[in-house]
Amino acid sequence: MTSVSALALLGSPRHGNSWTLLNTACQILREQGIKVEMIELHRLQLHPCLGCNACLTTTKCIQSDDMQSLYPKLLSCQYLLLAAPIYAMGLNAQTKILIDRLQPFWGKKYVQKQAVITDPLLASCRRAWYIGVAGSNLPDVFQGAEQVVNYAFKMLEMKKFPSFLVKQLEDKDAVLHRPELLAEIKKAAISLIAAGN
Repeated sequence: MTSVSALALLGSPRHGNSWTLLNTACQILREQGIKVEMIELHRLQLHPCLGCNACLTTTKCIQSDDMQSLYPKLLSCQYLLLAAPIYAMGLNAQTKILIDRLQPFWGKKYVQKQAVITDPLLASCRRAWYIGVAGSNLPDVFQGAEQVVNYAFKMLEMKKFPSFLVKQLEDKDAVLHRPELLAEIKKAAISLIAAGN
């Protein structure tokens, strides 16, 4: 493993609360000397999974879109930060497409019986973090999203860092009026770094 790197994925197309929280966390990582690349999923060309099952034998996706450039980044980063809002009681569409397209890793792990991450040093320190935002205050609003995110992190062979989940952030810049949340996510980002060391 060479330099420590983090991949920050913004699932929200609105560039509001999810972006603010993710960007705040990324600033902490950069201050600690971690190279961070942020990618906004809505700016990419990502096609839904076709369910063709070709990847179960080849461990590769047959579709030619921006997911092909994302695959190696997902496999090489030490830290993965995924910030995504709740739409209709689940992950928003851009984020769900990304996770559906991790099917080649499922095929590699469970059909081909191969490790997704072959570098043992990298495998031991990979950490994934879900930053979730919801407008409602329903007690189970993150339940579906957490199940899907847990699946994604497992397919990427990353240990899950405790999610940072915030309810009642309906307005686009609502988080800016809750400075305690920005302070909390900074502390959580520092803990994330420590967990990966």
